[in-house]
Amino acid sequence: MLHSERQRQAESAEGKNPHLCIFDELHAQTTRDLYENLESAMAKRDNNLLLDITTACYDRLSVCYEERNHVIEAITPGPDSVTKVFPDETLFGLIYTIDDSDDWTQEENWVKANPNWGVSVELETFIRDARRAIFTTHKQPSFQMKHLNMWVSLRVLTGVSQPSTCL
Repeated sequence: MLHSERQRQAESAEGKNPHLCIFDELHAQTTRDLYENLESAMAKRDNNLLLDITTACYDRLSVCYEERNHVIEAITPGPDSVTKVFPDETLFGLIYTIDDSDDWTQEENWVKANPNWGVSVELETFIRDARRAIFTTHKQPSFQMKHLNMWVSLRVLTGVSQPSTCL
């Protein structure tokens, strides 16, 4: 969607009073405007629900990455192993991805990022796409983001070093 269309959507969200907002593919939001307008509008309602559904991306300055970090902070034990880093009892978060220490090329790790492995995830197609990514460097970032929910750097996508704030 063009930036001007997204801006129109953000402006049209002003004055709304929703009970439920679902952002499918939150990583595609290029600005915070629409997200913040709807989040603010929902504050007027009791028992409101904001649902974010997305895969990973590369933009670590995005609302998507910020919301991901909020979930991680809310579920990660603090130094005392009991208190959460940023407790938020209003938040339910679920992130399916491989572990940082996992080798993304190994089939035994793929199921971690794909809870419907063998159900809605078509195994033959997935394995074919994985093999293509393993042996074709330019396919790796897309496969890692879309199929393993891994955040990749812009450097990996473009081959050009980016400012440290974007990595």
